[in-house]
Amino acid sequence: MHQKTTGVITSITLRPVKGGALNRVSVAELTTDEGLLGDHYSGKSGNRQVTLILTEQLETIARNLNIDSIDHDQSRRNLLVSGLNSSSISKGVKIAIGSDAVVEITGDCRPCDRMNETIGPGALDAMKGLGGYTARVLKGGTFRTGDSVRPA
Repeated sequence: MHQKTTGVITSITLRPVKGGALNRVSVAELTTDEGLLGDHYSGKSGNRQVTLILTEQLETIARNLNIDSIDHDQSRRNLLVSGLNSSSISKGVKIAIGSDAVVEITGDCRPCDRMNETIGPGALDAMKGLGGYTARVLKGGTFRTGDSVRPA
């Protein structure tokens, strides 16, 4: 079976304040120094400069919870990527976003207790191993909803 190695950004969210509401945007920028500009993690170096989750992960979580769907905002991740197979993403993999940006996957994005609030009871347990990924910026750039996401 052929594994899809190219996906598309279907949604971008920024969370300006820790624990606060997410703002959906159509264009965002990554820098090596600041990470995802406009997000509360911006300016913090380290392994969590940007987070992403795959559509297939949200679909699996929804099935596990017996609900129709989960909105990207409910996952509290920065990027929602459609069409990219999870088998092509693991710690250390470099991912190109749009035409310029490159990030390195630093690990799984573990779900927190907020998932039970934003998605519903049992979501924290349903998301274990499906909570998306954390990444650090290797090369900055501007990207948009609809841009490609692929191994670099």
